[in-house]
Amino acid sequence: TAQTAPAERFVPTLWVNWGLNPLVRRDANGDVVETIIEHYVTTDIVATYGITEWLELGLDLPVSYTDGEAIEVIGESGFGLGDLRIMPKVRLPWRLAGVVGLALSVPVSLPTGDDGRGMGAGTTQFNPRGIVDVKAGGFTARANVGFRYRVDDVVIQDLGFGNEITYGAGVAVELGREE
Repeated sequence: TAQTAPAERFVPTLWVNWGLNPLVRRDANGDVVETIIEHYVTTDIVATYGITEWLELGLDLPVSYTDGEAIEVIGESGFGLGDLRIMPKVRLPWRLAGVVGLALSVPVSLPTGDDGRGMGAGTTQFNPRGIVDVKAGGFTARANVGFRYRVDDVVIQDLGFGNEITYGAGVAVELGREE
């Protein structure tokens, strides 16, 4: 969201993500001909510190599990560390009309992960993005759009990946209030 951690407060977070067939090879008809990475599970261990009420700095260490046809052939399925991310975020110190929050985040990923198993990019990446959220009652809708710049192209087998546009959206429901 556009929110930042409260000033002088440490906020630990744990994210769990799972992807089914996130990296496949397709033929000219769009049919899958090879599953390079079949399962990808990542647990992100995140530590964020609120420097001020509108500025935070976070560190993200992903621990991942991958498997797939192509990975199993080279015998490297399993667990490993991903690319360490440094995540600064700054937000407007006020909300537009009391409900719309705006922020800018510029995560930097360092090539610390195992790129041979799809757990790292093998290059430094910058992913500046704009973030907007709308809070009403106990609901929050959020969206972000950005650009991932890779210092070097990423190659997995013979597939190349360069710079890309990134985006995301989500909805949250507040289950309780902090008093």
